[in-house]
Amino acid sequence: MTELEKKIYSRYGAPPKTPKKEETISDIIARGRLNAVKSEQNTEIEWDEQNISEYFYKVVNQLCNFRNRSFRLTDDFKEECEAVISWINGGYLENRWLLLYGSVGNGKTTAAKAAMSVFQKMGQNGLIKNAFDISLLYNDIEKKQRAADEYMLLSNTVLLCIDDLGTESNPAALSEILYHRYNNMLATVFTTNLDYSELEAKYGARIFDRFEELVETVHFAGESFRRKIVQQKIEFI
Repeated sequence: MTELEKKIYSRYGAPPKTPKKEETISDIIARGRLNAVKSEQNTEIEWDEQNISEYFYKVVNQLCNFRNRSFRLTDDFKEECEAVISWINGGYLENRWLLLYGSVGNGKTTAAKAAMSVFQKMGQNGLIKNAFDISLLYNDIEKKQRAADEYMLLSNTVLLCIDDLGTESNPAALSEILYHRYNNMLATVFTTNLDYSELEAKYGARIFDRFEELVETVHFAGESFRRKIVQQKIEFI
C-alpha cells in the first residue's frame, strides 16, 4: 500500500465498490458515447482471434458513425489495429500494459475504446479515464470523499484505459496509479502523443523502467484523420 493509499484509508476508510459520483455534463456526454457502442455480454461465443477482430472493427465503425464519419480502413491503421487485437487475444497475459503512441488524430483513442469494448463483450469490465481528468481527481482527494473513492477505484480496477497520457497537470497524479498497477500486475491501456524519451522525461527513470518491463507498444504512424476531413472540406469549397 502506498503512502497516498494509507492517507486516504485513514481519512475515509476503504472505498465503496460503487462510489457515488457527481455527474457533470461531460460525464453525461461520455456515458452517451459509451452506450452508443455498448453491447450485452455474450458468453456463448468462444472468443478466438477472428471473433475478436470482427467485433473490434465493428466497434471502430460504430465509434466513427457516432461522430458522423465513415470508417475507411487504411493499410497503416489496419496494421496498428492488428497489433492491438493480438494483445487482446492473449498478449496481455505476458505484457500487462499496452501503449498506443503517435501524433494526433490517427486513431489511438478509437482503437483503445474498441479494445475496452471487446474486453467488456468477453465479460471483463473496465474503466476509461482521461489523464487530465485523473489529475483533477488527484487534486481533490483531500477535500472530497467522492474524488478519493473514484481515484482508488481507478487504481484498483482490473482493467483500466488512461487516455491522453501526459496531458495531466501534475505527473504525480498518474505516478501513484502507475506504481499501484505495476505492483499488482493490473492490465492497463494507454494512449499518448509522447514518445519514449518524452515519457521518461515527464515521469522519471523509476516509472519509465517499469514501463519498459511491462509494456507492449504500438506506434500509430498515420496522418491525422481529422486533418484529412478538414482538407476534404476545404477542397470541396
